Amino acid sequence: MTLALHLRCFYAKAGRDMRLRRPHLSLYMALLAQGCENPFLVKRKEVMLCARINSRVTYHRCMLELAAWGYIRYVPSYDPGSKSQVRIIYLGEKPVVLSLIDRLSETGVEGEQPCS
Repeated sequence: MTLALHLRCFYAKAGRDMRLRRPHLSLYMALLAQGCENPFLVKRKEVMLCARINSRVTYHRCMLELAAWGYIRYVPSYDPGSKSQVRIIYLGEKPVVLSLIDRLSETGVEGEQPCS
């Protein structure tokens, strides 16, 4: 899944989710910027700086809420010197995307498919 398609799926879901606030959105974007592979390790200070979150309480609350709401999987390290593990959850519906890819390949049209 490309980053552009993932962002479209994220904003489609986030637009309907009234629980998300600015710190959740900036934290999610910071996590996307940090991780090239899934799962990946993050350092709290680096993510907080990138997300412009100043409070550790806000950071931990938002990480736990994003995990509880199905946006990420979060395994905290509980050790200040260690990194925590994060996995960005795929937000599109795989069968729908695959069926669109199949239809587009039959017609010869290439490009990214919209998320459902």
